[in-house]
This record gives sequence, C-alpha cells and structure tokens, in this order.
Amino acid sequence: MISYHTGPSLGNAEAGFVARLFGVRASVVSGGILCVVGSALLAMLLPKFIAYDAAEGIRRREDDEASLAVVR
Repeated sequence: MISYHTGPSLGNAEAGFVARLFGVRASVVSGGILCVVGSALLAMLLPKFIAYDAAEGIRRREDDEASLAVVR
C-alpha cells in the first residue's frame, strides 16, 4: 500500500520540480525515461516476477481448498 500512497505524490513532485527548472517538455521526457529505466532495473533485479505464472497459484489455491473440503 505504500507504493499506492507515495508513488503518485513522488511522481508529481518530480514532475513539478523538473518542469520548474527545465520546462514541461523536459519534465515529460525525463519522467518517461525514468519510468523505462526503473522498469528495466526492476526486471533485472526481480527475474522471478517476470517468470510468474498465475496458473500455478490458481492450482495451489484449488488444491488447498480441496484439502480443506475433505477435512470438513
């Protein structure tokens, strides 16, 4: 939840700061570049996140629910 609350505020602060110093165009371009660089950095640091397969989690949940149903 921290990212939900702080992300937009930090992005707005960065955009406003850069726009004030260098103009709106520089703010938009630098924000886009930071977004791409940040995404690439996270992709390199979190390889398991990219390889995540939701089907595995769904199967695990279904197995857990089935085992609970047997216990009841």
